[in-house]
Amino acid sequence: MTAITAPYILPTGTKLNPADPAGEYYSDEQTLIIVKTTDTGRYRVLTSYGRPTDWNIGSLWDIRHDQTGAKLGIVQVVGLRSPGSEPTGEVPAKNVPHYVFK
Repeated sequence: MTAITAPYILPTGTKLNPADPAGEYYSDEQTLIIVKTTDTGRYRVLTSYGRPTDWNIGSLWDIRHDQTGAKLGIVQVVGLRSPGSEPTGEVPAKNVPHYVFK
C-alpha cells in the first residue's frame, strides 16, 4: 500500500492519553486518530474537529510539519476515538505525542 500525502499537521509539544484524553489542546468534541510510525512502531495521536475523510484504520499517511514542511514520517492509522462513539482499533492507555491538523 502506498502512503498518501497528508494535510499538514502541527506537533503541539505535549502528550495526550488516547484512552483518557484531557489537556490544553484537547476538547470533547474532537476526534482522535491514533497512528503508529512505520519505521519505529511508536504511537502518535492526531486530533481534529470532525473526522478527516479517508483516515481509516489501516491507511498509510506521509505526514509533514505545518510550519516547516519537514517530513515527520509515514504513519499507519491503528485506532479511532470519535465523540459519542466507542473507540475502535488500538487506543493505548498511555501518554503519546500529540499533533493537531492545520
